[in-house]
Amino acid sequence: MKLQYINNACTLIQGKGYKLLFDPWIYGHLYNGKWRPEKLAKNYDKKNLKNLTHLFISHLHQDHWDLDTLKVINKNVLVLIPDFPFNRIIETTLRKYEFRSFKYLKTGTFFGITDNIFVKVIPQLNDFGNELSKYDLQSTNPYVSFDTSLLIRDTKNNNCHLLLGDNTPYNTDQLTKSLEGLPIKSLWFPFNGFADDYPLCYDNFSIKEKQSISKKMCLAREASLLKAIEVIDPMYVVPHSSDFLLSGKRANEFKLVHGKKFRSRYLYSKRLKFFFNLSSIYLGVGDEISFPPNNAIKLSKKLNIQPKQAFKDSKRGPRRKINLHFNILVDLQKALDQMKVRCEKYNIEFCSFEDWDLEINLTDLPEKYVVSFSDSTVTFLSNKNKNKNKKILSLNISSFLLFQILNREIHLNNLIIGNELSWNRDPNIYNQNLYNALNFLHK
Repeated sequence: MKLQYINNACTLIQGKGYKLLFDPWIYGHLYNGKWRPEKLAKNYDKKNLKNLTHLFISHLHQDHWDLDTLKVINKNVLVLIPDFPFNRIIETTLRKYEFRSFKYLKTGTFFGITDNIFVKVIPQLNDFGNELSKYDLQSTNPYVSFDTSLLIRDTKNNNCHLLLGDNTPYNTDQLTKSLEGLPIKSLWFPFNGFADDYPLCYDNFSIKEKQSISKKMCLAREASLLKAIEVIDPMYVVPHSSDFLLSGKRANEFKLVHGKKFRSRYLYSKRLKFFFNLSSIYLGVGDEISFPPNNAIKLSKKLNIQPKQAFKDSKRGPRRKINLHFNILVDLQKALDQMKVRCEKYNIEFCSFEDWDLEINLTDLPEKYVVSFSDSTVTFLSNKNKNKNKKILSLNISSFLLFQILNREIHLNNLIIGNELSWNRDPNIYNQNLYNALNFLHK
């Protein structure tokens, strides 16, 4: 069995009779153009993506099923998708791109790739993440289960490889249960949690405060990772996923706030190797690691690069002009009404964040709005109607982006991951239900 690192979580796994691509993202610029792949990945040889037998997509985020990458993949590949209702959008989208074969995988059940290669979906392990200590009232029924992982089992050679993707192993009990005592030869894990806009985009903090928060979150995350490594005892650990280059106005601040040793896959691999004495392996774009029948491994460079072949970015169309002065209040109220309906449908406890108001400050227009979750109203914001007894989540956003969110042209979660928004939170308390509900604030 050979595993080749390509970009972010994207990994090519192949052996006799199979060729499986995990979480494809190689070519596209994502999240409204704010995420770009590694420089070498842009020139990754498309011939390597031909004749795939299987394609696995762990969850809905764009960096795990990039459409620019999917366009060059053979359309008769069998697409493997974790069996959750919200993942049906993956099949619906890929059918438009002429993909024909799909298989939904239940968590906890092995699926045969060949006579001796089996895969199993590992469910979400990062339910509460780093902000667990800050959570307000929690729902016992999270509305979605985003991140999943893939366990690959080789019964002939009696070893397994676990590709976590973005699924940070906070829940070690669930992980242990899912692995069923199987020996793990290699653990591929997300090495940072920077695909988030906290604390970077919360501008009530200074740069030093953001740096301090980021470091604490990284160390807490690392503690969970080390605990998981101790529990499952893999022979080798390989940093992958959580790897992207940020563009836009936050790019320089991103590097200031988040420490380099947690941003660099190479430096983090060295940290695990020399600081924690782990058998950590750094793989660059195109590097392969082979697992022959014995306990040895083989590293090789397989950089199939076409240096003269330029990657062409997809160009955005001209930004249209919109008269928003009259409609925003009405559209926000419609979106709030729809959000309540969706919260009820997905068991998000609306009452758990009724002590919060959402203040929306337009960066290009003078109007400000307040969304009151306690009485389900939207009004213009002024000093007169500010409620001092409410917790306040404040969003600074352009009228154009707000229009796109309300009209479902772009998803709030994609803007959050792209670090395009600016927030203030007073007090600094994370309410999971509130943030889950905001994903449904559209008409």
